[in-house]
Amino acid sequence: MLREDGQIGWVGYEIDRHHPSPGRGIPLTVTAARPRCYLHVMHTLIQAYGVLITDESSFGLYLDEDLGRSVFHYDYARYPGNPYPATHVQVKATSTAFDELCSRLGREAELGRLHFPVGGRRFRSSLEDVVEMLILEGLAVGRPGWEVAIEEHRSLFRQIQLRAAVRDDPEAVREELQRLTRIEGEQRHRGRR
Repeated sequence: MLREDGQIGWVGYEIDRHHPSPGRGIPLTVTAARPRCYLHVMHTLIQAYGVLITDESSFGLYLDEDLGRSVFHYDYARYPGNPYPATHVQVKATSTAFDELCSRLGREAELGRLHFPVGGRRFRSSLEDVVEMLILEGLAVGRPGWEVAIEEHRSLFRQIQLRAAVRDDPEAVREELQRLTRIEGEQRHRGRR
């Protein structure tokens, strides 16, 4: 869904123009059985470089479609308004080892409130990575051919990220391409001997 001026867009499940966020969870089931969990997918897109790019995104597993009880979630914010990593995962969990560590440090903290960095701005986890993990870990069931669909869409995401990384540092790209060209030339030259 795009804002009227086309400068901001939202992608999510059961969102509308007046309430683009957070939407609702997507039931994870391929049968008529009641879903046991829900996948939340939310993207906020902005206009830049002549295209819509991700400004913020969140993918998470929840116990209810209203997103009240999180199991885990991956978050990305292009310009986070806090000191946490721009791309991170939070797992709503407990750990006796973590609790003991906090006790030793004389501080109170919850494991589920830690922001674990995952890949940074350019090399963050994709929705395809999360869906693949859910299926491989037995938390969701994939339909026939899911592996091909996941790989195809993950490849597209990575191409987009690679193009963005090139825009971030074209000089480094130029240097690496020159280096590879030199190596290929040397290998061709050796092959002719």
